[in-house]
Amino acid sequence: RYIALSHCWGTSQHVTTNRETYEDRTVGIPWSSLPKTFQDAIAITRALGIQYIWIDSLAIIQGDLEDWAREASKMASIFQNCFLALGATDSAGGERGMLFSPKIHKISKTINERAFQVFVRVASNHEEVDFGLDNHPLLSRGWTFQEQLLAPRFVHFTRDSLVWECNDGLHCECCGRMLDDSSTFRDHFATMQLTLHKPGGLASPWEILRSEQPMVSNLWCNLVERYSLRKLSYDWDRLPAISSLASMFTSHLGKYLAGHWESDLPFSLLWEPRAHSGRRSRPSERPVSSPPSWSWAS
Repeated sequence: RYIALSHCWGTSQHVTTNRETYEDRTVGIPWSSLPKTFQDAIAITRALGIQYIWIDSLAIIQGDLEDWAREASKMASIFQNCFLALGATDSAGGERGMLFSPKIHKISKTINERAFQVFVRVASNHEEVDFGLDNHPLLSRGWTFQEQLLAPRFVHFTRDSLVWECNDGLHCECCGRMLDDSSTFRDHFATMQLTLHKPGGLASPWEILRSEQPMVSNLWCNLVERYSLRKLSYDWDRLPAISSLASMFTSHLGKYLAGHWESDLPFSLLWEPRAHSGRRSRPSERPVSSPPSWSWAS
């Protein structure tokens, strides 16, 4: 069993593995060199009694295109098979950490002439909760989209509380109440799950892939639409960052063509850009060919 960490890299430089540091990494990594988010994730993993944790910037050799391509192709397997994924949902970078102090109120009371102090944790106002892209850094990033979807269990560490996410929905720790998950990507599966409902629980997203092709094609279109709202740092990541999800559809939709499926042409070419689509902030530097102009990834 192992834990997988889903996090934002941020703008500050933090510890990574590259060709120069690879041998040292196989021996050990000084605790003091790890950013706060990594330290928190390791502490949580140890508290759960699990020995291993997967962190992308340490497990993948940075700057090595061959290793990057090999490991990127394994992302589906890594997150699908993890025991639990930890999401640093409210941390914009590694230095922020993921363990936040809850809001505590101190109430002083006097009973029978004896003074007492009661510490009360403030519950979140679920009527005002918006678990969407604009409110949580992790949910705005492109690479974390497939990580969040592929993991069987995902725990969001937010400023106010922990939020548990699985195929059954979102649950907040403060009262166990299911949150309104209409702003998360799993809402795309709601109708399909009801269609494929079976005794004992809802169908998982990947059971949907064994259903009829029109339903699967619609699922892919919905995923692309939601994924396109997220931000990526580099142009070249547009297709790789969703490639693990695409691999799950190959057996049902056939040949994959730069974000489209041959079986779904020409319908899937009827896409159009939107003003609020995710923006890529840095120009492409990697010597690779760009997606064709007819692809939504162009």
